[in-house]
Amino acid sequence: MFSFGATVLFSPLVFCKEPNDTEEIQVENQVETFPISVNYDLSVESMVAMGKYDGQNYNFTTKNFPTIRKGEVDLVLGLVHFNGVLTSEEALKELDKMGYRPAELRELLVFGAKYSDIWNQFPPVVSVVALGSVWLDPNARRNHYKVPYLLMGSGGRYMEFNCFDCRWHEGCRFLAVRESYKYDYDKTKSGWTLLEDTSFDGKQFVPDIVEFLKPNESYVRGDVMKQRAKELNAHLSQRHAEYLLEHQDLIPKEWQGKYYLIFPGTVWQDWYGGQRVAYLYWDGDQWNLSFFWLEIESWGGPAGRLVGLRK
Repeated sequence: MFSFGATVLFSPLVFCKEPNDTEEIQVENQVETFPISVNYDLSVESMVAMGKYDGQNYNFTTKNFPTIRKGEVDLVLGLVHFNGVLTSEEALKELDKMGYRPAELRELLVFGAKYSDIWNQFPPVVSVVALGSVWLDPNARRNHYKVPYLLMGSGGRYMEFNCFDCRWHEGCRFLAVRESYKYDYDKTKSGWTLLEDTSFDGKQFVPDIVEFLKPNESYVRGDVMKQRAKELNAHLSQRHAEYLLEHQDLIPKEWQGKYYLIFPGTVWQDWYGGQRVAYLYWDGDQWNLSFFWLEIESWGGPAGRLVGLRK
């Protein structure tokens, strides 16, 4: 759902690139989650004031940004880093694949107020974009549609606008709201919390075994395994695992009983605060999905393997 407004001033604090049709898009999605409580009955003006920003565009008003949402709602926001240059439309498609809707202005304002020091994790500056609120500027000569973003860094925190029709810089983060987890094994029903996820387009793929241990290693810590998964392009999600579980004919027979297959792209936090990732194992008759603690120091061994996409 998008909310529309009216007028905007273009900010000099732009953190995006103009469209370039010749630039290849390579996206790897990373998500951090943040719980918030949003009172949609509050005015935009009061929510801006609560953020105590060092500067803000004066067009952030309730009149310019009406909403049909009502009351106070608890949400889990995803701060999504695509780690690639892409357009707003492309970002929206990626968010949809991940089961997110783009955050709206009020959700961005609450995020900015509650997590005012989040920029320390992303030096030197970070732009957090809310594509769910698109603002029509009738006075603009070009790029009439604008979206709000929060710019944070050592120089301060600023609420501003930027054009919808541009390519966003690879350093930008996109704020989003989880619509549905779209998992067969939805661990929220067990009281777990989703900490990180990567996207899956639902298309058929052929899995490939990826070794992540070095010649002199028998095991590694979970964080080392996960970092190597990213470097080896084998950072697949739980939804990749579930797809293979439904299409077990795609898994080579010679893997049966020989390997367990690790999918570190989706990270859950269990009831005790431990972080877990999905893996597939052969029980003698079929492949099954389970979860294991990421923090352990014994990932690998003779059987542990990552999974990549065969080209």
